[in-house]
Amino acid sequence: MQERSQVGRSGAALTGLAGVVIVIGSILVWAKASVTGLSVTARGIDGWEGKATILGGVVLLVAGLSALTSPGARARLRAPAIVGGGIAAGVGIYTALTAKDRLIDDVASEISKQLGVMFDQARASVQEVVDQGALKISLEIGLYLVIAGGLVGIGAGLLALARRAPAPSLPAPPGAGLSGWAASAPTAPPPPASEPRELIPDVWATSVPPPPPPGAGPAGDGGPAETKE
Repeated sequence: MQERSQVGRSGAALTGLAGVVIVIGSILVWAKASVTGLSVTARGIDGWEGKATILGGVVLLVAGLSALTSPGARARLRAPAIVGGGIAAGVGIYTALTAKDRLIDDVASEISKQLGVMFDQARASVQEVVDQGALKISLEIGLYLVIAGGLVGIGAGLLALARRAPAPSLPAPPGAGLSGWAASAPTAPPPPASEPRELIPDVWATSVPPPPPPGAGPAGDGGPAETKE
C-alpha cells in the first residue's frame, strides 16, 4: 500500500511538472524563418495555438497540485491528465506540421508591409525563395517543450488509468487452506451417553443352583426325607 501511494505521488508531481513545461514552452519561440537581411520568429502565444496549449498546461498543473495535496484526488487524475496532455501535444504536433506554411505567410505579410506590394505577390516571391533554399525555416525549443510536456501528461494519465484499485475479493470459506484440500465440515458433538438398556438378559450373570444328590427326594416342609421299608 505504501508503494502504491509513493507511485501515486510521483505521478501527480510528474503531471504538475508537465503543465509547467507546457506553459513555459507556449510563451517561448516556436519557429523561426530567416532570409538574407530578414528574420521572422513566431511565439506560441502569438496565435490561438499557444493559447490552447497554455490551457492544456494549466489543466495539468491544477490536476497535479490537487493530487499532491489531496490523496483522494489521485483517483481523479486520469481524465485531466489525458485531456490536458492531449490538447498540448495535439496542437503542438499540428503546428509542427503546418509551421512552414504559416511562416511563409508571416514573411510574405512582412514583405508586403515594408515594400507596399500585394500579399499574393509577396507570397509567391517568398515561396520561390523557399524552393531555392534561400529561406530557412526551423522549429525552436518552445514547440518541442510543448509537445514533450503534452506526451508526458498523457503518459501520466494512462499510468493512473492502469493503476485502478482491484475489486475486493470475497473471503475464503472457513477451513480453506493454502494446500487446496477442503477441510472436513465440523461434526456435531455426540449426544450425552444414556444408561444402557439390557434388551437380552445375560444368562451367564444368573447363578444356577447345583443339582440334588442321587436318591434324594423332594424336600418337604423342611424335614429329612423318609425311607420306605
